[in-house]
Amino acid sequence: MEEAEVIVTHSGVNSIISSMEMGKPLVICPRLHEYGEHVDNHQMEIATLMHDKYDVLVCTDMKDLPNLIKQSHINISIGLAIKRTIEYNH
Repeated sequence: MEEAEVIVTHSGVNSIISSMEMGKPLVICPRLHEYGEHVDNHQMEIATLMHDKYDVLVCTDMKDLPNLIKQSHINISIGLAIKRTIEYNH
């Protein structure tokens, strides 16, 4: 994960937190009950929470993944610029 430019992961809490702690661009692809990928939709609930709280990108249709990967680079650049501004002003 340390060498990755972008991390694409399922919606497991440990995977998401580890990626965020590394400051890596992140796209979450929750496993969905409707496709028999999981017993319920708790991964979608986690993905929605992370999106709403931390603006993490969520992919529910794999055809959107290439564009979301590109978007993740933009989001991380904006996030790092904001972080540097906050650190500079304190």
